[in-house]
Amino acid sequence: MSVDVFARFPGAVVTDEAEEEFRGRIRDHLATDPAPPFDRNDPDASLPPTLAWHGRLAAAGYALPVSPPEYGGRLRSLGEQLVQVEEMAAVGANSSVNLVGVAMLTPLLLALGTEEQKQTWLPPVARGEHLWCQLFSEPEAGSDLFGMRTTAVPDGDVLVVNGQKIWSSTADHADFGLMLARTEPGSTGRRGIGCFVVDMRSPGVTVRPIRQLGGPAEFAEVFFDDVRVPRGNVVGELGDGALAALRVLASERSGLSMASYAGLAAQFEDLVRLAPPGGGRYRAELLALWEALAVQRLGAIRQASAPPGDEPPLGAAAAGKLAVGTINVQFNELRARLLGPRAFAFPDDDRDVAAISERIVSSLALSLGGGTHQMQRNAIAEGLLGMPRG
Repeated sequence: MSVDVFARFPGAVVTDEAEEEFRGRIRDHLATDPAPPFDRNDPDASLPPTLAWHGRLAAAGYALPVSPPEYGGRLRSLGEQLVQVEEMAAVGANSSVNLVGVAMLTPLLLALGTEEQKQTWLPPVARGEHLWCQLFSEPEAGSDLFGMRTTAVPDGDVLVVNGQKIWSSTADHADFGLMLARTEPGSTGRRGIGCFVVDMRSPGVTVRPIRQLGGPAEFAEVFFDDVRVPRGNVVGELGDGALAALRVLASERSGLSMASYAGLAAQFEDLVRLAPPGGGRYRAELLALWEALAVQRLGAIRQASAPPGDEPPLGAAAAGKLAVGTINVQFNELRARLLGPRAFAFPDDDRDVAAISERIVSSLALSLGGGTHQMQRNAIAEGLLGMPRG
């Protein structure tokens, strides 16, 4: 059993000559300027060269934020976006190192931001100059996003922010954070929320990394003590942050679905090589995973091609995120069985197997990050099926 992932998956949908020509061009670029290796265990050393490489990617015409050129991006068809994600995954290029800036901030500002905000914050994302983090989750309101308690009280031309956020990826290295807080203390649910940008070097901001079981410290908890944020940093209307939050979540889950699909598809050939010739007793599981990846590709295309609306398609985004999280666990459970003891007992200097082992250990994380699977099912029930809350 042998497959060429990227020779077959494009045939599942109609692609035109322009998209295939784009595939050839970006493949040549990635071969000419290979992406630097990204070590999640050593972000101090890995982040600067990776961000610089993303800047060169943008300069060559392949900027990851799909946005107008005046904001540092490049407009591309949906097919070309998918092609780029696939080709980057195929060579191990990290497309999620600035996920918040690329997949959350950019579409949010294009929809709700002022011209000044777009001109100020979007071009540095494309050039790999600014790293962003998300400041949404709180210790007692992880997946219950609108259960937040952090406040941002208006005081003249500033907001005074107090509270705590947690599970913020790369917050200890970020230049800016996209944040939600209550601008009307005492409000509940979706009412009285503001969405705004925080300079992570502002006085009163304290970041504490969280060491994970698998080794890296990708996440952090962030404390705010009378942090003063300019009112001009508010995205949209001051009390309408819930709409901004839904847009961000839909974009995040859409980005996770496409990037995660591409990453797993790029690793599928390695999974096949671990199996006996012809797949052996694992053949049915391999074929089921192959089918699931093909369906996930089509789902990512459908989700990304949905027309923008006042209320973002959170239910569809949740369905995509739920599907890819489930596939990721099945993929890595099979990989662990194929590797046997080698998955966890390997020499200290075997970085390749160490990376595989880390993927296996952290595979369940996708069922939590970006909203738990239970929350995704709730979003599907309400947003796609129209079911009432129980």
